[in-house]
Amino acid sequence: MNNTHKLEGLVIPCITPFTDDLSKVDFEKFDKLVDYLIEEQCADAIIPIGTTGESTSLSHLEKELVIERAVKRANKRVPIFVGAGGANLDETISLTKYAENIGADGLLIVVPYYIRPDQEGIYQFFKAVAQHTNLPIMIYNIPSRTAVNMSIDTIIKVANIDNVIGIKDCFNDITNTSEMIRICRNELKKEFSILTGEDTNIFINLCLGGNGAVAATGHVVGKKIKEMINKYKAGDIIGARKIQFDICTLQKSMFKAPNPAPIKAALDILGLNLGGKVRLPLVDINDDIKELIKSELRKFYDF
Repeated sequence: MNNTHKLEGLVIPCITPFTDDLSKVDFEKFDKLVDYLIEEQCADAIIPIGTTGESTSLSHLEKELVIERAVKRANKRVPIFVGAGGANLDETISLTKYAENIGADGLLIVVPYYIRPDQEGIYQFFKAVAQHTNLPIMIYNIPSRTAVNMSIDTIIKVANIDNVIGIKDCFNDITNTSEMIRICRNELKKEFSILTGEDTNIFINLCLGGNGAVAATGHVVGKKIKEMINKYKAGDIIGARKIQFDICTLQKSMFKAPNPAPIKAALDILGLNLGGKVRLPLVDINDDIKELIKSELRKFYDF
Protein backbone atom coordinates (compact mmCIF):
# COMPACT_ATOMS: atom_id res chain seq x y z
CA MET A 1 0.00 0.00 0.00
CA ASN A 2 1.16 3.51 -0.83
CA ASN A 3 0.74 4.88 2.68
CA THR A 4 3.63 7.33 2.58
CA HIS A 5 1.42 10.41 2.57
CA LYS A 6 0.04 11.15 6.02
CA LEU A 7 -2.35 14.02 5.48
CA GLU A 8 -1.78 16.84 7.94
CA GLY A 9 -1.43 20.60 8.00
CA LEU A 10 -3.25 22.59 5.34
CA VAL A 11 -5.08 20.61 2.67
CA ILE A 12 -6.89 22.73 0.08
CA PRO A 13 -9.90 21.31 -1.78
CA CYS A 14 -9.54 23.16 -5.07
CA ILE A 15 -12.21 24.73 -7.22
CA THR A 16 -12.77 23.69 -10.83
CA PRO A 17 -12.52 26.73 -13.14
CA PHE A 18 -14.72 26.67 -16.23
CA THR A 19 -14.68 28.50 -19.54
CA ASP A 20 -16.92 31.59 -19.65
CA ASP A 21 -19.80 29.67 -21.21
CA LEU A 22 -19.43 26.92 -18.58
CA SER A 23 -19.22 24.26 -21.29
CA LYS A 24 -15.72 23.02 -20.45
CA VAL A 25 -13.11 22.95 -17.72
CA ASP A 26 -10.59 25.75 -18.22
CA PHE A 27 -7.37 23.79 -17.87
CA GLU A 28 -5.13 26.80 -18.46
CA LYS A 29 -6.64 28.40 -15.36
CA PHE A 30 -6.53 25.08 -13.53
CA ASP A 31 -2.77 24.78 -14.05
CA LYS A 32 -2.26 28.29 -12.70
CA LEU A 33 -4.54 27.50 -9.78
CA VAL A 34 -2.54 24.43 -8.75
CA ASP A 35 0.70 26.45 -8.87
CA TYR A 36 -0.92 29.26 -6.89
CA LEU A 37 -2.23 26.95 -4.15
CA ILE A 38 1.18 25.32 -3.73
CA GLU A 39 3.46 28.32 -4.15
CA GLU A 40 1.36 31.21 -2.79
CA GLN A 41 -1.06 29.62 -0.33
CA CYS A 42 1.30 26.94 1.06
CA ALA A 43 -0.91 23.89 0.55
CA ASP A 44 0.45 20.67 2.04
CA ALA A 45 -1.88 18.69 -0.23
CA ILE A 46 -4.62 19.38 -2.79
CA ILE A 47 -7.98 17.70 -3.31
CA PRO A 48 -9.45 17.99 -6.83
CA ILE A 49 -13.11 17.15 -7.66
CA GLY A 50 -14.37 17.37 -4.10
CA THR A 51 -17.37 19.41 -2.97
CA THR A 52 -15.44 22.64 -3.58
CA GLY A 53 -14.56 21.32 -7.05
CA GLU A 54 -18.27 21.06 -7.98
CA SER A 55 -17.88 17.32 -8.45
CA THR A 56 -21.59 16.68 -8.92
CA SER A 57 -21.59 19.13 -11.85
CA LEU A 58 -18.76 17.34 -13.66
CA SER A 59 -19.20 14.51 -16.14
CA HIS A 60 -17.25 11.30 -15.59
CA LEU A 61 -14.88 12.25 -18.41
CA GLU A 62 -14.35 15.73 -16.96
CA LYS A 63 -13.53 14.19 -13.59
CA GLU A 64 -10.90 11.97 -15.18
CA LEU A 65 -9.39 14.91 -17.06
CA VAL A 66 -9.23 17.03 -13.89
CA ILE A 67 -7.58 14.18 -11.94
CA GLU A 68 -4.99 13.70 -14.67
CA ARG A 69 -4.26 17.42 -14.90
CA ALA A 70 -3.94 17.83 -11.13
CA VAL A 71 -1.49 14.95 -10.84
CA LYS A 72 0.55 16.17 -13.78
CA ARG A 73 0.66 19.82 -12.70
CA ALA A 74 1.46 19.11 -9.05
CA ASN A 75 4.30 16.88 -10.24
CA LYS A 76 4.82 15.40 -6.76
CA ARG A 77 5.31 18.81 -5.15
CA VAL A 78 2.38 17.98 -2.87
CA PRO A 79 0.14 14.91 -2.61
CA ILE A 80 -3.03 14.83 -4.70
CA PHE A 81 -5.95 13.21 -2.90
CA VAL A 82 -8.86 12.76 -5.30
CA GLY A 83 -12.47 13.36 -4.28
CA ALA A 84 -13.61 10.12 -5.89
CA GLY A 85 -16.59 9.35 -3.65
CA GLY A 86 -20.28 9.45 -4.45
CA ALA A 87 -23.55 7.61 -3.96
CA ASN A 88 -22.90 5.09 -6.74
CA LEU A 89 -20.43 2.34 -5.83
CA ASP A 90 -19.42 1.42 -9.39
CA GLU A 91 -18.78 5.06 -10.27
CA THR A 92 -16.72 5.50 -7.11
CA ILE A 93 -14.64 2.39 -7.82
CA SER A 94 -14.14 3.45 -11.44
CA LEU A 95 -12.79 6.87 -10.42
CA THR A 96 -10.73 5.24 -7.68
CA LYS A 97 -9.04 2.90 -10.15
CA TYR A 98 -8.47 5.74 -12.61
CA ALA A 99 -6.91 7.92 -9.91
CA GLU A 100 -4.57 5.13 -8.88
CA ASN A 101 -3.55 4.34 -12.45
CA ILE A 102 -2.87 7.99 -13.30
CA GLY A 103 -0.58 8.47 -10.28
CA ALA A 104 -2.73 10.12 -7.61
CA ASP A 105 -1.50 9.84 -4.03
CA GLY A 106 -4.76 9.10 -2.24
CA LEU A 107 -8.54 9.36 -2.13
CA LEU A 108 -11.18 11.34 -0.27
CA ILE A 109 -14.32 9.20 -0.11
CA VAL A 110 -17.53 10.83 1.07
CA VAL A 111 -20.22 9.00 3.01
CA PRO A 112 -22.76 8.04 0.30
CA TYR A 113 -25.30 10.84 0.01
CA TYR A 114 -29.04 11.20 -0.68
CA ILE A 115 -30.00 7.53 -0.17
CA ARG A 116 -29.28 7.66 3.59
CA PRO A 117 -27.74 4.22 4.18
CA ASP A 118 -27.58 2.79 7.69
CA GLN A 119 -24.26 2.38 9.50
CA GLU A 120 -23.67 -1.14 8.18
CA GLY A 121 -24.28 0.09 4.63
CA ILE A 122 -21.76 2.91 5.14
CA TYR A 123 -19.17 0.45 6.44
CA GLN A 124 -19.71 -2.01 3.58
CA PHE A 125 -19.44 0.82 1.03
CA PHE A 126 -16.04 1.93 2.35
CA LYS A 127 -14.90 -1.68 2.64
CA ALA A 128 -15.82 -2.32 -1.01
CA VAL A 129 -13.96 0.78 -2.22
CA ALA A 130 -10.88 -0.06 -0.13
CA GLN A 131 -10.76 -3.57 -1.57
CA HIS A 132 -10.40 -2.13 -5.09
CA THR A 133 -7.38 0.11 -4.46
CA ASN A 134 -4.00 0.27 -2.77
CA LEU A 135 -4.26 4.03 -2.36
CA PRO A 136 -4.68 5.54 1.12
CA ILE A 137 -8.26 6.64 1.81
CA MET A 138 -9.56 9.59 3.81
CA ILE A 139 -13.13 9.34 5.11
CA TYR A 140 -15.28 12.40 4.39
CA ASN A 141 -18.11 12.76 6.92
CA ILE A 142 -20.38 15.70 6.14
CA PRO A 143 -23.94 15.00 7.32
CA SER A 144 -25.21 18.46 6.34
CA ARG A 145 -24.75 17.40 2.70
CA THR A 146 -25.20 13.62 2.84
CA ALA A 147 -28.25 13.53 5.16
CA VAL A 148 -26.62 10.77 7.22
CA ASN A 149 -23.95 10.94 9.92
CA MET A 150 -21.20 8.38 10.28
CA SER A 151 -21.23 7.31 13.93
CA ILE A 152 -18.03 7.16 15.95
CA ASP A 153 -18.35 3.38 16.15
CA THR A 154 -18.54 3.19 12.34
CA ILE A 155 -15.61 5.57 11.98
CA ILE A 156 -13.52 3.27 14.17
CA LYS A 157 -14.68 0.22 12.20
CA VAL A 158 -13.81 1.82 8.87
CA ALA A 159 -10.55 3.24 10.25
CA ASN A 160 -9.40 -0.29 11.01
CA ILE A 161 -9.44 -1.09 7.29
CA ASP A 162 -5.77 -1.23 6.34
CA ASN A 163 -5.61 1.57 3.77
CA VAL A 164 -7.97 4.01 5.53
CA ILE A 165 -5.64 6.64 6.98
CA GLY A 166 -7.82 9.48 8.25
CA ILE A 167 -11.00 11.53 8.22
CA LYS A 168 -12.23 14.91 7.09
CA ASP A 169 -14.64 15.79 9.90
CA CYS A 170 -17.52 18.11 8.94
CA PHE A 171 -20.03 17.13 11.61
CA ASN A 172 -19.49 20.59 13.16
CA ASP A 173 -20.32 19.46 16.68
CA ILE A 174 -17.40 20.12 19.01
CA THR A 175 -18.58 17.62 21.64
CA ASN A 176 -18.84 14.87 19.02
CA THR A 177 -15.49 15.84 17.48
CA SER A 178 -13.79 15.77 20.88
CA GLU A 179 -15.23 12.34 21.63
CA MET A 180 -14.31 11.05 18.18
CA ILE A 181 -10.70 12.20 18.54
CA ARG A 182 -10.48 10.77 22.08
CA ILE A 183 -11.74 7.37 21.00
CA CYS A 184 -9.63 7.28 17.84
CA ARG A 185 -6.48 8.11 19.76
CA ASN A 186 -7.25 5.52 22.46
CA GLU A 187 -8.49 2.64 20.32
CA LEU A 188 -6.72 2.79 16.97
CA LYS A 189 -3.38 1.02 16.79
CA LYS A 190 -2.25 3.07 13.78
CA GLU A 191 -1.58 6.64 12.74
CA PHE A 192 -4.87 8.27 11.81
CA SER A 193 -5.16 11.82 10.50
CA ILE A 194 -8.09 13.83 11.83
CA LEU A 195 -8.68 16.98 9.80
CA THR A 196 -11.51 19.43 10.27
CA GLY A 197 -13.52 20.45 7.25
CA GLU A 198 -14.99 23.41 9.14
CA ASP A 199 -12.68 26.33 8.45
CA THR A 200 -13.47 28.24 11.65
CA ASN A 201 -12.68 25.16 13.78
CA ILE A 202 -9.05 24.68 12.75
CA PHE A 203 -7.60 25.96 16.01
CA ILE A 204 -10.05 23.82 17.99
CA ASN A 205 -9.09 20.75 15.92
CA LEU A 206 -5.44 21.28 16.80
CA CYS A 207 -6.17 21.79 20.49
CA LEU A 208 -8.16 18.55 20.63
CA GLY A 209 -5.31 16.58 19.10
CA GLY A 210 -6.25 16.78 15.43
CA ASN A 211 -3.87 17.20 12.52
CA GLY A 212 -5.08 20.27 10.63
CA ALA A 213 -7.71 21.12 8.08
CA VAL A 214 -9.21 20.59 4.68
CA ALA A 215 -9.99 24.27 4.18
CA ALA A 216 -11.69 25.80 1.16
CA THR A 217 -10.75 29.26 2.44
CA GLY A 218 -7.15 28.20 1.94
CA HIS A 219 -7.67 29.63 -1.56
CA VAL A 220 -7.33 33.12 -0.06
CA VAL A 221 -5.96 32.76 3.50
CA GLY A 222 -3.90 29.60 3.09
CA LYS A 223 -0.73 31.32 4.26
CA LYS A 224 -2.49 32.51 7.40
CA ILE A 225 -3.87 29.04 8.11
CA LYS A 226 -0.44 27.50 7.59
CA GLU A 227 1.09 30.11 9.92
CA MET A 228 -1.53 29.28 12.55
CA ILE A 229 -0.76 25.55 12.32
CA ASN A 230 2.99 26.19 12.52
CA LYS A 231 2.59 28.46 15.53
CA TYR A 232 0.52 25.86 17.30
CA LYS A 233 3.08 23.13 16.60
CA ALA A 234 5.83 25.42 17.90
CA GLY A 235 3.94 25.92 21.17
CA ASP A 236 2.73 29.46 20.46
CA ILE A 237 -0.87 28.70 21.39
CA ILE A 238 -1.86 32.34 21.93
CA GLY A 239 -0.38 33.35 18.57
CA ALA A 240 -2.19 30.52 16.81
CA ARG A 241 -5.49 31.46 18.43
CA LYS A 242 -5.06 35.10 17.39
CA ILE A 243 -4.72 34.10 13.74
CA GLN A 244 -7.91 32.00 13.95
CA PHE A 245 -9.72 34.98 15.44
CA ASP A 246 -8.26 37.33 12.81
CA ILE A 247 -9.45 35.25 9.86
CA CYS A 248 -12.73 33.84 11.19
CA THR A 249 -14.93 36.73 9.98
CA LEU A 250 -13.52 36.39 6.46
CA GLN A 251 -14.00 32.64 6.65
CA LYS A 252 -17.63 33.08 7.67
CA SER A 253 -18.20 35.48 4.77
CA MET A 254 -17.01 32.79 2.37
CA PHE A 255 -19.95 30.59 3.32
CA LYS A 256 -22.71 33.19 3.02
CA ALA A 257 -23.63 31.43 -0.22
CA PRO A 258 -23.21 27.80 -1.25
CA ASN A 259 -19.57 26.76 -1.68
CA PRO A 260 -17.66 27.34 -3.97
CA ALA A 261 -19.39 30.42 -5.43
CA PRO A 262 -17.87 32.79 -2.81
CA ILE A 263 -14.41 31.20 -3.22
CA LYS A 264 -14.50 31.71 -6.98
CA ALA A 265 -15.71 35.29 -6.55
CA ALA A 266 -12.95 36.03 -4.01
CA LEU A 267 -10.24 34.84 -6.40
CA ASP A 268 -11.57 37.18 -9.05
CA ILE A 269 -11.98 40.07 -6.60
CA LEU A 270 -8.25 39.70 -5.91
CA GLY A 271 -7.60 40.04 -9.64
CA LEU A 272 -6.20 36.52 -10.00
CA ASN A 273 -8.61 35.53 -12.79
CA LEU A 274 -8.74 31.98 -11.46
CA GLY A 275 -12.34 31.76 -10.24
CA GLY A 276 -15.15 32.49 -12.67
CA LYS A 277 -18.71 31.22 -12.68
CA VAL A 278 -20.30 28.18 -11.07
CA ARG A 279 -22.48 25.64 -12.84
CA LEU A 280 -26.17 25.21 -12.08
CA PRO A 281 -27.80 24.44 -9.73
CA LEU A 282 -25.28 26.75 -8.05
CA VAL A 283 -25.46 30.43 -8.96
CA ASP A 284 -22.95 33.24 -8.63
CA ILE A 285 -23.03 35.35 -5.47
CA ASN A 286 -25.11 38.50 -5.24
CA ASP A 287 -23.71 42.02 -4.90
CA ASP A 288 -24.30 42.24 -1.15
CA ILE A 289 -22.20 39.14 -0.45
CA LYS A 290 -19.58 40.30 -2.94
CA GLU A 291 -19.22 43.61 -1.10
CA LEU A 292 -18.95 41.79 2.23
CA ILE A 293 -16.19 39.56 0.88
CA LYS A 294 -14.38 42.56 -0.61
CA SER A 295 -14.48 44.30 2.76
CA GLU A 296 -13.07 41.26 4.56
CA LEU A 297 -10.39 40.60 1.94
CA ARG A 298 -9.12 44.19 2.28
CA LYS A 299 -8.04 43.34 5.82
CA PHE A 300 -5.39 41.07 4.26
CA TYR A 301 -4.83 42.32 0.70
CA ASP A 302 -4.28 45.64 -1.06
CA PHE A 303 -6.49 45.87 -4.15
